[in-house]
Amino acid sequence: MAGPVETTGTAARDTTRAILLFTVSISLFPINDAIAKLLTADYPVAQVVWARYLVHLTVITLLMLSQADTRRRFGTRRPGVQILRGTCMAVGAYAFVFALSHISVVDALAILFLTPLIMVVLSIPVLGEQVGLHRWGAVVVGFLGVLIVMRPGLGVMHWAGSLALVAAFASALQQVLGRKLGATDHPMTSVFYTGLIGFIVASAVVPFDWHPPSGNFWPLVVVLGVIGAIAHFGVIKALAMAPASLLSPFNYPQIFSGALTGYLLFGHLPDFWSMIGIAVIMASGLYVYHRERLLSRRVAVGT
Repeated sequence: MAGPVETTGTAARDTTRAILLFTVSISLFPINDAIAKLLTADYPVAQVVWARYLVHLTVITLLMLSQADTRRRFGTRRPGVQILRGTCMAVGAYAFVFALSHISVVDALAILFLTPLIMVVLSIPVLGEQVGLHRWGAVVVGFLGVLIVMRPGLGVMHWAGSLALVAAFASALQQVLGRKLGATDHPMTSVFYTGLIGFIVASAVVPFDWHPPSGNFWPLVVVLGVIGAIAHFGVIKALAMAPASLLSPFNYPQIFSGALTGYLLFGHLPDFWSMIGIAVIMASGLYVYHRERLLSRRVAVGT
């Protein structure tokens, strides 16, 4: 009797650790976003994105070089998909940082929360998955939530909100492509190529939009890159300990760290309608998660 109880207890502890690690790691991203927003007040977006990728790539490369199976992790079986995925992340990074330079961190995050729902749509052509009526309904409701946040036609919508939508689409495509790569490449390999492709794209753009950095630029950029690398690594470790479907709802604590960071650094607080829209988006995403759990259980019992 002792063996099964111990195994079950270990699995439960691993799941708890994975949830805690994922929640903490995912909550670091809004801090990164806030630092990027601070930097864009004095520097071009292209320069901020380039510097962010430079530090990210450096940290990830050093981390991979410290591993015993370094040579294997640098190799990829699907370079074309890696290039496309890295390009998607670079486009998303530029779009999101541009959006942050004009709208609040919380509003930008609220629109970015559409990512899991866009993934449902993209899973049809990219992964060949079938999407039922319930998930389509959740996608429509989630989009209505974004419209509540953006409020087009009411004099509230800022054009930069559309850039956050571009970032959400790019992020969704990046994650769907990540699912395809999961069968062939190590997660750290994908993180490395994401940084490498992003750095190459950013390096091609930054010479045309450069501002001589002052004393605060590089310290903030180093913090930006290190926090980003830690957050990405924490997410990868958590996903290695527990299924993505289990961890998916724990993306939403970002809104709380985003609201806190936005208030402390910029004095921004979401208004009533933004909070309503955020709640609608979160509810639709959680519903998709709930349906996926139900379907998984039915498949497991053969019904």
